[in-house]
Amino acid sequence: MDIDRGIQLKLGKCGIVNVTTNDEIFLASLTTMVIQNQKISSLVNSQSFLGEVGPSESSLLMMVLPISLLIVIIPVVFFLIGKSYIFIGVFGLSESLANVYAAAVAVLLLHVLLGLFIYRAIKFGEKKPDKLD
Repeated sequence: MDIDRGIQLKLGKCGIVNVTTNDEIFLASLTTMVIQNQKISSLVNSQSFLGEVGPSESSLLMMVLPISLLIVIIPVVFFLIGKSYIFIGVFGLSESLANVYAAAVAVLLLHVLLGLFIYRAIKFGEKKPDKLD
């Protein structure tokens, strides 16, 4: 391999990396990402070629587990409590009609929770770029 025909790139904490003419596809995709100001992310518990360390599995689990439990538990609990106490007890509906209303409200609540999950993933998943002075 003739490194003299290639170019050298300075990439973050990794220092200088030699890129040969055989790496044209890599260089083209890297250039496109830099031009479009896209973040080049790393895998879980690994280091990217830019020197960034990805999130640990435990931190990902701690971010996803609470909202996942809420997405499963809240609609089921509301269905059971809403059916018995609200729709049958307060409104005096028949059992089959109370089931329909409680299920509809539980589905709406599920959609709200999923929307919050997506909003949180988008908002907190983006890291603001470092300020360049």
